Amino acid sequence: LPPAPPFDLDAAGVGTCQIWYVRYETIEGNTVGNNLTDIEGCFAISNPVEVIREICDTPTYCESAGNSTQYEWIKKVVLKSIHNNSGDNDGYADFTDISTEMGRGEYRKIFLIPGFSTYKYYEFWKVWIDFNQDGVFDNSEIVAHGISRNAIVRWVYIPEDALLGETRMRVSMKYGGYSDACEVFDYGEVEDYTINIVDESHLIVEDESGEGILEESDTEQLKIENKVEVEVFPNPARKFVNVNINSLSSDYSIRMIDLQGRTVWTSPTYIDSRNVRIDIESLGLSSGLYTLIVQSNDGRAEKRIVVSNE
Repeated sequence: LPPAPPFDLDAAGVGTCQIWYVRYETIEGNTVGNNLTDIEGCFAISNPVEVIREICDTPTYCESAGNSTQYEWIKKVVLKSIHNNSGDNDGYADFTDISTEMGRGEYRKIFLIPGFSTYKYYEFWKVWIDFNQDGVFDNSEIVAHGISRNAIVRWVYIPEDALLGETRMRVSMKYGGYSDACEVFDYGEVEDYTINIVDESHLIVEDESGEGILEESDTEQLKIENKVEVEVFPNPARKFVNVNINSLSSDYSIRMIDLQGRTVWTSPTYIDSRNVRIDIESLGLSSGLYTLIVQSNDGRAEKRIVVSNE
């Protein structure tokens, strides 16, 4: 510390600090990391002053919105205890007073449902969670994305190193292409929510069916998209994962993507074997959640794979 106030305590972090005033003629051992008992010489030390450091400033987030909701808007968002029938909010809505709790290592289904004034358009969805609470939605914080004219269902995963406490989730629905986190675009809508991240390191999987959440037309569309049945094991996987496919079609392709939507493994264009083994160890994948996508003439199916290097 400097010899006199003001003191810069930024490096001290959150918590309780104690500050002493030292008056001395000669002193030795006053180096960083030493205790008071390590100091020698002719000196006098005051009683300590206790300082409690807290994070008081809420991060300021960039603006994002749709300029027009004449044709489409975000109708409903569901994630755990968030069940928000938001409707048309003229391009942006701050729903940060609506929150849900999620633990480290947990992943749950998020339901994203569009609303339309007349015809159904293909909408591009993207969801971010500010895991490091720095007020910026990085590409590494994209937790869900997809394209559909109907409701989409994705899995949201909370990494083990996410900061604890309340942070922001941004849901963006844009017509014509994926939006950036800070983009103001022509058609669509953006909504912000609060996620409270708690210290639960065990993995939680909840396979919600969508009953009572999706409308009948959305449910039927999801059934069509899931005519291909896929089984993966072991899951979590360390060295390899087996993929068993049940499809009327004999031709299909497989690819694996990470949480940012990047392809980390792909099969040949079409393969005719219904049993495939993927060598996880040789891919050098980091621990986390991945999505296996199987595409055939019958439709497509998705399975979540947890890769564990521990």
